[in-house]
Amino acid sequence: MVRAKYDYVLPYSDLLAGNNDRVGQANKSVRETSPLTTTFKVILETGVLATSNLIQTAADIAIKEGANFIKTSTGKVAVNATLEAAEIMLEAIKGSGDEVGFTAAGGIRSVDDASIYIRLADKILGRD
Repeated sequence: MVRAKYDYVLPYSDLLAGNNDRVGQANKSVRETSPLTTTFKVILETGVLATSNLIQTAADIAIKEGANFIKTSTGKVAVNATLEAAEIMLEAIKGSGDEVGFTAAGGIRSVDDASIYIRLADKILGRD
């Protein structure tokens, strides 16, 4: 059976405004209305969130509310994937104890760039 994929952009403007409960409820509602066989990818838009605290909060909410993957960005904003954001997100995955994937969007233009992110993931989450 092929799993359906659903990409969802976390409502980062609510997070910026301090409406964390609204962000969590929106994320939860989308997850609950998606079939359980759906791969649910939550896009955090880390370049807009910018601070480590906001990126951490966004990752924690996404994971808590059922994300199968968390992704740095849509790739349509000025700042996309950064190593700093990736590290925060990977640490959130590790801390959750859940099996959650990670996707870096934008800014990775070569095999060398990709290998840096892979090494970071290996360092934080292990090779498995």
